[in-house]
Amino acid sequence: MTPPRYDAWKLAAPDDETDGGIGEEEGNPCNRFPEPDEDQPRGYLPTRCDGTMVFDDVDCVVFCHVCGE
Repeated sequence: MTPPRYDAWKLAAPDDETDGGIGEEEGNPCNRFPEPDEDQPRGYLPTRCDGTMVFDDVDCVVFCHVCGE
């Protein structure tokens, strides 16, 4: 039983790694949040990067083509 006015997310199970995890292989969505910025207004909620992970043949690394992580 959930007490009244208690936040449901505090009792929820962890998110599924395959659905909301960060991209680490070629073709996966990036899903990373930007670095915290102290100049953002109070209450600002950052959005996840919507880029796709790509493989760089020169450096042999996988990175996001949008945010570069």
